[in-house]
Amino acid sequence: MIRLSALIVLLIVTGSSIKLYAQMNKGYVVTNDGEQVEVYFDEEGFSDNPDRVSYRTSPEGEAITGSMEDIAAFWLPGKFKYIRQEVLMDRPEDPRSGISKTREPQFNSETLFLKVVLEGEATLYSYKEGRLLRFFYRVNDGAINQLVYKKYMGTVIIRGAEEDQLKVNESFKQQIQSELVCEDITANTIKNTSYRRSSLTNVFKAYNTCKGAESVSWHDRKTLTKNLKFSVRLGLSRGRLLMPRNVANLSTPGFPRRLFSSGPTESDLQTVPTLALEFEYLQPLKKAGTLSFFLETEIQSVSGELPRSILVEDSPTTFTYDFTFFTVMIGGRYYLPEYKKFSPFVDLGLGFVFASDEIELIGNSQTASPYVVSSNPIRTGIGITFDQRFDLTLKRVEDRGSENETYDYTGISLGYKF
Repeated sequence: MIRLSALIVLLIVTGSSIKLYAQMNKGYVVTNDGEQVEVYFDEEGFSDNPDRVSYRTSPEGEAITGSMEDIAAFWLPGKFKYIRQEVLMDRPEDPRSGISKTREPQFNSETLFLKVVLEGEATLYSYKEGRLLRFFYRVNDGAINQLVYKKYMGTVIIRGAEEDQLKVNESFKQQIQSELVCEDITANTIKNTSYRRSSLTNVFKAYNTCKGAESVSWHDRKTLTKNLKFSVRLGLSRGRLLMPRNVANLSTPGFPRRLFSSGPTESDLQTVPTLALEFEYLQPLKKAGTLSFFLETEIQSVSGELPRSILVEDSPTTFTYDFTFFTVMIGGRYYLPEYKKFSPFVDLGLGFVFASDEIELIGNSQTASPYVVSSNPIRTGIGITFDQRFDLTLKRVEDRGSENETYDYTGISLGYKF
C-alpha cells in the first residue's frame, strides 16, 4: 500500500526545482538610467500589453512591481520583449465594435509598453488591449509610427439614396510601399498583406533580408503554456468515513461477496495530512479578474475501526480499515481582481476518487487486499492568493450519492504556485 509519508518525498523533490524553474524565467530590465539588471519574471507572457510587470532580483526574492515610470524596457529571452515609448496612436470611437465615424486617424500621444514582434533594420511592434490591436514600425533609428488600419462608417449612394456602409482605411499599405522599399516587396505582395502579425512579419522579414540585416523574432509560439501554472499544496482534512448499508462487492477469492451492516455506519471524525499537485490554466478577463480551469490530484490516508459491529453472513464482525484515497479533481476557479497583491477566489469541481486499502474482519479471520472502491464527490472552495504565488484554500468535499465508502471532509491547505 502506498503511504502518504512516501509521497512527501515528491514534495521535497518538487520544491528543490524552484530555483531551476526560476532560471527558465531569467530575463532583464532596463531602468531609466540605462542600467541593465538581471531579474526573474513571474510571467512567461501576456495576453495584452501590460502597463506594469512583476519580477524578482533573485529566484527566492520578494516580488517587485515595475511600471512605466521606472522601467524603460524588459525582456525574457525567447519569450517576449517590451519597450517603453511615447507614440501617436489612433483609437476607435466605439471601443466595443472598433468602428469610427471618420476615415482619417485621430492621433493622441500615449506612453505605452510596445511589444517587439520582429527586430532588425526595420522593426515591427504591436500593442493589444482587449479587442484593440495596433501595429507600429521603425526603420533604422527613425521615429516609431503606427501602421494605419481603421474601420469606419462611410456614406455610399445606392439607387440614388445615401446609406452608411462599413469601410476600411488601409493606409498601412501605402506606408509599407514608401518606407520598406525593396525589389522583393512587390505591389502584389503589398496588396495581399493583411493587418495581422504573421502577414506583416513576413513583409518586414523580407525587407531585412533584402538589406542584408538579421531579423530577430520575439513572438512566443507557446501560447497554450504561458498561462499554465503548476501548484503544490500541503494541508489538513477533517472528516469521517461513511459506510452505506450495502457496503461493497469483493472479488478476493474466499472472501464474503458482500458485507452488510444494520444501517449506514460512520467513523469518528479524524484529522489527516493531505498532499495535492495541481495544473491550472489561467485566462485573464479584462478588468474583471481571472477565470481558470484546474486538474488536481490529491492523496490522503485514513485508518481506524468502525464504532460498531457489522454483520457478515449473520455473524457480528469488527471492521477495521486503512484507506488511501486518490482524488482527481477537475473544475473551474474565478479570481477577483487583485488588490494590494491579494486576490480572493471561489472554485467548484467534480472529483473521481480511487481508494485502495487493506481491510480486516476481526472475528471472521479474513482479510482482503487490495480492496478498491470509487466515488464522484463534489468540491466547493473559497480562498485567497498572495503575490500570485501563495494561496490559502478552504474546501468542502462530499459525495452523498455513492453506494461505496466515501470520505466526506473539510480541508484547508497552503499552496505554492510555480
